[in-house]
Amino acid sequence: MKRLLTDLRAGEILVLESIELAGGVYALKELSFSGGAWYKRELNCTSSQNVGGTCRCNSHDTYREERVHRSVALAELRAYIARVVVDHKSRDVEIAWLDEAIVAAS
Repeated sequence: MKRLLTDLRAGEILVLESIELAGGVYALKELSFSGGAWYKRELNCTSSQNVGGTCRCNSHDTYREERVHRSVALAELRAYIARVVVDHKSRDVEIAWLDEAIVAAS
């Protein structure tokens, strides 16, 4: 968890979920940290040319990005950890820490 948070604070983007489309595998939901704020970015148009489709996205964005509160970002991280960490003991420790952090951030 510490490495994950360190990477995010260093400007790395965490792909929380991905989707397989005709053109390949693309980020469905991402989390990032920039300028002291958390951001969540989600795929808005699965038909976009940017992801192998035909839509030019003239009237809408391919992706939607929004600034989110720290508690929302931590909840997203909690869901990600619950989904991807295979070692149950490590996962339970990380989730307990995130639960405390979410309460403290609210």
